[in-house]
Amino acid sequence: MECDLKNVKDLAVQPANIFDNGNRTTTILATISNPNKTLGIELLPYTIKLFNFENQEIYSVNRRSFIYPGQNKVVIEAGIDIEANNIKEAILTLDYNQASWTRLAPPPARLTDFRTRALGKQIEIVGRVINDNDYSLKQVAILAIFSNKVGIKAAASKTVVGEIKPFSFKTFQIIIPVKEGTLSQINLKEAFIALEAKR
Repeated sequence: MECDLKNVKDLAVQPANIFDNGNRTTTILATISNPNKTLGIELLPYTIKLFNFENQEIYSVNRRSFIYPGQNKVVIEAGIDIEANNIKEAILTLDYNQASWTRLAPPPARLTDFRTRALGKQIEIVGRVINDNDYSLKQVAILAIFSNKVGIKAAASKTVVGEIKPFSFKTFQIIIPVKEGTLSQINLKEAFIALEAKR
């Protein structure tokens, strides 16, 4: 552990994507990459800030998450009540002051029976999360990302299902509003659907 801490590398935050939901709201997607193969962070505070074209801050929110060793963690802030065409830039910053490196391993959990379909100007994703462990999963979230036909990310959202008891499951539903004209360009069959779970 001490040797790992001496060689620990900072997390890398990739530039954020800004999605116009078509209903005067915006969704932000960013990826945090952990290059460390043996260490993660159990409590990782971060801030998302939005700036307009005059470089004025127009939105700020503080969140807490976690990151596993070697993980490319997707962070989604959905349904922000600001129109996308008023946003010049979205910036995610990490707060290392409250974070500490530790050995973490993701608990096994499974996504099953999930399907996607178009509903008017929305995308619906439904499915089940199964906890095969003899302990509860206290933080469980499902993330969905859709790309257009040339592979560019076009829509995203997430849902938190809360605690799942041992040897049980929960159903989930994600509704993603999509800007008019965008839905026909999205490949619904090639969704990126990810599960995040923590004990």
